[in-house]
Amino acid sequence: MPYDKFLAERLRMALARVPNIVVEEQYKMGGVTFMVNDIMCTRAHRSGGIMQRCLPQLTDELVKNAGVQRMEMRGKPLKTGWLLISPEAVDSEAEFEFWLDIALEAGKVAKPSKKRTE
Repeated sequence: MPYDKFLAERLRMALARVPNIVVEEQYKMGGVTFMVNDIMCTRAHRSGGIMQRCLPQLTDELVKNAGVQRMEMRGKPLKTGWLLISPEAVDSEAEFEFWLDIALEAGKVAKPSKKRTE
């Protein structure tokens, strides 16, 4: 399933309103990733929802919300700090902003990945 282009546009527009950040978009693996200050922040995921960062110590509490689960790769949950949020969990603007704020806060303390050289 391809990513939700409307959801990607919501992310794009919301991030454009945040002051003092640099946003870069990367298209890969069937979705669009939004890098904020060289840190992967959030992604319009091919599941139709949002994949995003959260503070690792909040992961267990946040997955108790309806429509939120730990991100999985190859059928296994990732370590703490990554969530997959269903489209229904971000229907309202308030819900959408809540989750985006969580991703932005987590990005502030995340360490950038080492850039690959080819």
